[in-house]
Amino acid sequence: MGLLLLLADSGYNVRSQLFGAGEVGAWYDPSDLSSMWQDAAGNTPVTATSDPVGLILDKSQAPPSMGANQITNGGFAADSDWTKGTGWSIGSGVATKAAGSAALLSQAQTMTAGRYYIVTYTITRSAGTITPQFAGGSTVSGTARSSSGTYTDIMTAVSGNNTIQFSADSSFAGTVDDVSVKVLSAGNHAYQVTSGQRPSLSISSGLSALSFDGSDDSLITNAVNFSASDKMTAIVGTRKLSDAADGSIIELTIGSTNGWFAIYAPGSSTATKFQITSQGTTARAAFTTSSTWNAPVTAVVTGQGDISGDSVLLRLNGSQINSSVLDQGTGNYANSPLYIGRRAGGTQPYSGLIYQLIIRGASTASGLLTPAERYVATKSGVTI
Repeated sequence: MGLLLLLADSGYNVRSQLFGAGEVGAWYDPSDLSSMWQDAAGNTPVTATSDPVGLILDKSQAPPSMGANQITNGGFAADSDWTKGTGWSIGSGVATKAAGSAALLSQAQTMTAGRYYIVTYTITRSAGTITPQFAGGSTVSGTARSSSGTYTDIMTAVSGNNTIQFSADSSFAGTVDDVSVKVLSAGNHAYQVTSGQRPSLSISSGLSALSFDGSDDSLITNAVNFSASDKMTAIVGTRKLSDAADGSIIELTIGSTNGWFAIYAPGSSTATKFQITSQGTTARAAFTTSSTWNAPVTAVVTGQGDISGDSVLLRLNGSQINSSVLDQGTGNYANSPLYIGRRAGGTQPYSGLIYQLIIRGASTASGLLTPAERYVATKSGVTI
């Protein structure tokens, strides 16, 4: 026991211990301010309590970092560096397209497959639609824009991508300006592009956490590919602040979908419990609910799912609380976004704090699990 506490207190290495063999997953650490920004574009660092968190970097694969803007002449100060399709021109500090034909505005870039890129740009538009894209090999598209504004798209490059382009339809008439493309360190980063729906940083008694308001705060990742594994482990240090309604701490894919995995607090609006859900091809086949833990309460919650083994385990503060052996069907977990703090579509918002969140697409034996839980406990103000 003393050795495990020493490991936790001396800086247990989550990355090497839990992800050193290339396990798919994520580790979000709000105690590391260098991993967070107030906006999804990564322009303003998180530095103090109550700051909004629009981007938190996954630390499971590499130390958190953000590259400089790799676009040349993103402000269009000169008629250079960009390849202009039919109808595009550069002048007066903007790139302008006239309606008439579909056309591209593009610039060659070096991109790394699997890495997240933050793409920001400003559109003024009088007609039509324009879409940011990565081209070369398969095309990766951001959000099609049909109104003026400053936007952020977080896009994952694929093999062969070597161009950033703006694809305007034939009716688009307007301008592009202030283009920036920044690469993030390897990982499955979580973000929120809507400013009013960002959690905030809470620092109390020396402990840092993401604070979710129970209304509309949430984070999302791009698709995390867990499809090679039918086993899952998630550890979260959290403080549940309300039992008034269902709260989704994390959810991989959407409820009752093949490859679903989730942690809820509480698990239902009539309960005061933590709940783990896991399924393969059998809808909501396996779930387990803890005994009563009335809000407000702080705990290290661990969920383990095994689709082929028809097993779901719930642990609280290092001890197994409940389990299920109901049939989960077959298959593996989903290749899907990870939703944090709220289910996709805006339901089941979580009211509470997240001090640490670790999720890995693998089973985790006690020799790895127990010290990891103790590490999370030290970051969450819990003694186990």
